[in-house]
Amino acid sequence: MTVVTFVGADLATDGAVGTGSAVTGAPSASLTTTRAGSWVWGAGNDWDKAIARTVGVGQTKVDEYLSSQGDTYWVQRQSTTTTAAPPAAVAINDTAPTTDQWNLSLIEILPASPATGDTTAPQISAVSAGTPSSSGATITWTTDEASSSQVEYGTTTAYGQSTVQNSTLQTTHSQALSGLSAGTLYHYRVKSADVAGNLAVSGDATFTTANGSSTDPSVVGSWGPVVPWPEVSIHAALTPTGKVLTWQGDFSQGGQQYLLDPVTGSYTQVPSAAADLFCAGQAVLSDGRILVVGGTATQGGLGIRDVTAFDPATETWQTLAPMNHPRWYPTATTLADGRVLVTSGSNTSSTDIVPVPEVYSPTMNSWTDLTGASRSIPYYPFMYQLGDGSILQAGASEQATSSLDLNVSTQQWATVDSRVLDGASIANYAPGKFIKAGSASDGGFTGQSTNTAYTLDMNGLNPAWQAAAPMAFPRSFVNLTNLPDGTVLATGGGTDKSGQDVTKAVMQAEVWQPATGAWSTVASMSAPRLYHSVAVLLPDGRVFVSGSGGDAGVADQKSYQIYSPPYLFKGPRPSISNVPGSAQYGSTAFIGTPDATRIQSVSLIKTGSVTHAFDQNARAMSLSFSQASGGLNVQMPVNGNYAPPGYYLLSIVDANGVPSTAGMIRLSAPSQDTTPPTAPVGLAASASAGQIALTWTASTDNVGVTSYRVSRDGTAIGTSPSTNYTDSPWSPVRPTPTRSPLSTRQAMSARRRTPPRRKPSQWNHDR
Repeated sequence: MTVVTFVGADLATDGAVGTGSAVTGAPSASLTTTRAGSWVWGAGNDWDKAIARTVGVGQTKVDEYLSSQGDTYWVQRQSTTTTAAPPAAVAINDTAPTTDQWNLSLIEILPASPATGDTTAPQISAVSAGTPSSSGATITWTTDEASSSQVEYGTTTAYGQSTVQNSTLQTTHSQALSGLSAGTLYHYRVKSADVAGNLAVSGDATFTTANGSSTDPSVVGSWGPVVPWPEVSIHAALTPTGKVLTWQGDFSQGGQQYLLDPVTGSYTQVPSAAADLFCAGQAVLSDGRILVVGGTATQGGLGIRDVTAFDPATETWQTLAPMNHPRWYPTATTLADGRVLVTSGSNTSSTDIVPVPEVYSPTMNSWTDLTGASRSIPYYPFMYQLGDGSILQAGASEQATSSLDLNVSTQQWATVDSRVLDGASIANYAPGKFIKAGSASDGGFTGQSTNTAYTLDMNGLNPAWQAAAPMAFPRSFVNLTNLPDGTVLATGGGTDKSGQDVTKAVMQAEVWQPATGAWSTVASMSAPRLYHSVAVLLPDGRVFVSGSGGDAGVADQKSYQIYSPPYLFKGPRPSISNVPGSAQYGSTAFIGTPDATRIQSVSLIKTGSVTHAFDQNARAMSLSFSQASGGLNVQMPVNGNYAPPGYYLLSIVDANGVPSTAGMIRLSAPSQDTTPPTAPVGLAASASAGQIALTWTASTDNVGVTSYRVSRDGTAIGTSPSTNYTDSPWSPVRPTPTRSPLSTRQAMSARRRTPPRRKPSQWNHDR
């Protein structure tokens, strides 16, 4: 216990308090001061290790106890009292250690009286909202003494949103509100505090935004009808066929899986997977199969080791080699070489998080533990491979975390940003660039959601999250979805963290523009999408939105709705006449189009695979291109670090931001050879009694030739590993490459090295 005495403190009034906690990361918490000259102190504990703390800049460590039981207890404070006028945000933080579980509580110690002796709050007058536009308003007012500026606003007198407090002391005040909905009544009030911290708050006032073009689909887009669906879409993935796979499940049964054709609206129930896929992780393999890792134990424990893959060609599930560790709520990340990294997830209980990452090899159908990289990471961590091959952990869907970087080769973690910054969902909107927004949460949590957003650029020196413009609405359980015009769509979520109160559902969608950093409010959906909701980009540029429910206290939303973004209403769409089925890294692919002269950008977005408002598979980028006769020459990504192997939506976008319907193109994994060998030449035959001896010149191949197939009159009669074969009548020959190309009919019957459990007939969709 640490006892501190204060001289000149206010003994009658309690100051502000703040708390923070996490299972990993550098400790950090904040509070907002209520009086000038106050002093912020913090007390924390680390229940992982007995290790000394390194406090942040401008702070002093007062006391520290390193327990023999392996715990740390400490007290720290601001080095000096707060100088900024209240309300001012004050953070107490440590810079090390960064890997332990911790709690940190703060308190504001108030001075006995304001430093100036002033106890009179400013007088507020002339409050006005001016003439609001369809999406914003500027609030102005005056005060009789210099003071700070802030506006609280919302669609009810509970407000729920506020501007960033301007601590500059002035007598004339102006605060801009943006991201508002057209034709909507808003309540607001203004707040000003003088240098002594005396706070004045105006009465409630209202304004109504202009109708503007709130119904113009070229501005706000348009939602299709709410379509009944046989289950709550807790999981969804876009397949290479353009169909959307969804599944539910619970703690007692695996549930059913359904496949939707979003063009026709028809759907089928596919044969059920052997495992309970509820709350599993999901990736998309380089051959297009949907890989589902873990899930829910229906008899004892929580996580399972099962690994299941959905084959879009046969529309059936396959059982693959199980993981080394049971997992519930893990993340699956496809790597540059086609392998899949799996992190986090629970074993026997919600607190028994599996610390050991493991890697799946599709070619060997086997798992390898990364024991040196062991680390306890919260559920559904946001994991992405970076340009240098390392792995970024940028947050988690249910708990805010610091940001880390894993070197897979050395199995060592490094800190990218030690601050614990919130985010309910994340989008990789360009190579090495990310945006996360809203509040991480789980069904049944309490508290208000936030509208904060942050961006991260991992391409520069000393990368760190930067505060971005906030969303118009606070949201937990929001889905962020990459769009082909380079923007990011935010759908669903709620203004509180429970995910259970449909009256708190945010119906308006928003679009974030990376070029300006601004959000714009667009059309409203018709059904609430809270906890367990999904959003998936479709090949035609629309967005499939579904789910919400499937949990105690949450109303089930057994339906889906498809959103058409504004770009679908801005004029004729460019068209693609030809796109190759596959391409190699670093190659140039020809894209046929009659609209080459009006194309401004080429978008490449990896097919989505979403659960719990987190797309574990999508990656977005813009590709370089040049005009060519009849189309475009498009430069493919140089490697799989930013663009993991698999299927992508390739769209061409015109000067109005209107995208084509996407062509489906596959970037092949290094293990997938798509180049056929050269044809054998120099065939010669020599006859002897009852037989003919054939010889030929060896073929060449970029990988290697393993055998030659011999045919007589078009019918295969045998194979040879060398350049000779003995038979009766003369036969033409063809070689077989070491790894048979999947793009040629010739290779379909050739000898090949393929992953176990994959039947030869199932490769037909790869041609």
